[in-house]
Amino acid sequence: MNLPAFAYENYMIISEMPVKSVEVQNQDIVKAKPLYTIDNEKKIIIVTPQNAGKTKINIDLYVNKAILDIDISENSTKIKPQKGFNYF
Repeated sequence: MNLPAFAYENYMIISEMPVKSVEVQNQDIVKAKPLYTIDNEKKIIIVTPQNAGKTKINIDLYVNKAILDIDISENSTKIKPQKGFNYF
């Protein structure tokens, strides 16, 4: 199951574990960056769609890595959910 949002709306992904780094395979399609909070835990990733297409977001969580598939069309943005993340 994919989690849809309207096209080109930002997603906020919250990780259960601190995020060391985030890398997008194709930044022409989407941009993603970790967000520091007041407690400095760095568990939030802001995803900003740029253009229609499919790409992957590689997330380094210190102890392991995760890959999120993202599909942006002119009508919706979809991220395939993975255990350990909440999506808003």
